[in-house]
Amino acid sequence: MPPEYPTAFEVFGSTDPVEKPSVEAPPSLELKELPSHLEYAFLDGDSDLPVIISSSLTKEEKSRLIDVLKANKQAIAWKLMDIKGIHPSFCTHRILIEEDYKPVVQPQRRLNPNMSEVVKKEVVPKKGGMNVIVNEKKELIPSRTVTGWRVCIDYRRLNDATRKDHFPLPFIDQMLGRLSRQQFYCFLDGFSGYFQIPIAPEDQEKTTFTCPNGTFVYRRMPFGLCNAPATFQRCMVAIFQDMIETSVEVFMNGFLVFGSSFDHCLHNLDKMLARCVETNLMLNCEKCHFMVTEGIVLGHKISRDGIEVDRAKIETISKLPPPTNVRAVRSFLGHARFYRRFIKDFSMITRPMTRLLDKDVVFEFNEECMRAFDFLKERLVSSPILIDPDWSLPFELMCDASDFAVVAVLGQRKDKHFHPIYYASKTLDDAQENYTTTEKELLAVVYAFAKFRSYLVLSKTIMYTDHAALLYLFAKKDAKLRLIRWILLLSEFDMEIKDKKGAENVAADHLSRLEDPAREKMNEEMIGDTFSHETLMSLNTEIVGLVNAANHYIWDAPYFFRKGAERILRRCVSREEGLDILRHCHEGLTGRHHGPSYTTKKVFNCGFYWLTVFKDAHEFVRSCDACQMTGNISRKNEMPQNPI
Repeated sequence: MPPEYPTAFEVFGSTDPVEKPSVEAPPSLELKELPSHLEYAFLDGDSDLPVIISSSLTKEEKSRLIDVLKANKQAIAWKLMDIKGIHPSFCTHRILIEEDYKPVVQPQRRLNPNMSEVVKKEVVPKKGGMNVIVNEKKELIPSRTVTGWRVCIDYRRLNDATRKDHFPLPFIDQMLGRLSRQQFYCFLDGFSGYFQIPIAPEDQEKTTFTCPNGTFVYRRMPFGLCNAPATFQRCMVAIFQDMIETSVEVFMNGFLVFGSSFDHCLHNLDKMLARCVETNLMLNCEKCHFMVTEGIVLGHKISRDGIEVDRAKIETISKLPPPTNVRAVRSFLGHARFYRRFIKDFSMITRPMTRLLDKDVVFEFNEECMRAFDFLKERLVSSPILIDPDWSLPFELMCDASDFAVVAVLGQRKDKHFHPIYYASKTLDDAQENYTTTEKELLAVVYAFAKFRSYLVLSKTIMYTDHAALLYLFAKKDAKLRLIRWILLLSEFDMEIKDKKGAENVAADHLSRLEDPAREKMNEEMIGDTFSHETLMSLNTEIVGLVNAANHYIWDAPYFFRKGAERILRRCVSREEGLDILRHCHEGLTGRHHGPSYTTKKVFNCGFYWLTVFKDAHEFVRSCDACQMTGNISRKNEMPQNPI
């Protein structure tokens, strides 16, 4: 009977003698330079089993921390042989294939001699750990990089045939909010995290790959599988289910233990490491920082002060040259948008550059784009520190709108000082740019509440606006359908609207502050001698009429508004400005030389008003040459016809 030859081999097989774990035979490791706020501590003797801890701890705190680490050193790995692997009964990766797919054979890839030697020796990717970079300001910036070879398999065709696993990942902004303003942190990282999860035996054959040395399969979950992140996140959530959001945060293979004090954080760390020992989850000693006061999480710096940008990434963005094509503009804006929550008026600043991304637009990086490019980099470097929300305090929301963008700032007031939580902005499309001023201001409010809905639902919200007309829209029942729809969307929030300038800033107060240089000073004697009683009675009647007319006007610095019969606010302009608006509405790009009534209606739809708008419209149409030449001529305007 002929012998049976195997068709697949396991990638983790080795003919070398079995190595002992680091706890029994500590390896010799190369210690790298650390920034000033970190230092090395050793769990075995004076130079074995190093770990990275904070250098600002007292002797007593260091001693207590090392005792906890020594008691749970089985959870820390110093080399690949320390990985035990999570037990299959606890977590197993499955590869479920769609029914309409069939197995395929992929061709072998060509490898140069250097790469072939790496594959032949089955070199494990070398972990670079943490490197220290010195920037132009002579500051030490920690940067986590991976050096050396990393063997990756092309699983694109397998991923196309795999049934997708949509396990949810935590929201980054909410996770950063829970982590910020804590006193101590422990930044932990899994040692080759994916390789700690086994693959189901019946699915291991699906990971088969070829190389010059033969055909191999994976026993444990490799990088490159489409459902690997979801499996790992599900496994970590199952392990730390009772700790997440209270003492531990998990995002992929990164873990963060935090606490409001040293004792609290140390207790949480002890509990977390004990859980790792129970489940055979191993941590990477080079990437674990214990009991520090600040650190980098997903491109953000968290500390006791709040949330900041990562200086290493900002240094890279600030050194970028001006874009020379559309692709470079899109790349720069993509990097900058990652930190847009830190930049106020982001959409307004980037407006000159975003226009270059429109279709059928000639690329011309002019001086206006250059100013926006430099200003955005300055705002990134000087970005503020954001705080996490305090759910016992009301939120404060500030909204504003311009001709082409809407902006919003979410924050809270603590100790009589406003602290920002989130900045948001949005560029208006072509249709929204044609909205009236009131509609744009209400659109900014709707956008802000939609953007920050997860914060504002079931919370008290105080909204500040510099457009006092919004105070009247919520009590109005006969507004435009668009405004009514927006108001209904806002009705689910517990909202209080306040004028940004204060409640005392009303029209009568503004009119009382007006000064007339040509007006003479009059005292009571001059009034009594100059005006008769009949004249004073007539003036009294005019004053009453003026007061009634003032009820239709609203002052909202720096503009003056009139409230029409349909309760829509229109900005008051001078007669000189009004004639230009009238010319635009009658014979401009959107004008069709309509009659005086329809032209006046278009002026009102644009949101403008002045006292003589009806009279000026009739005179303008009567003096328009195009209207007179193409208009209907009545019989009385015809020339008299004499019989021949």
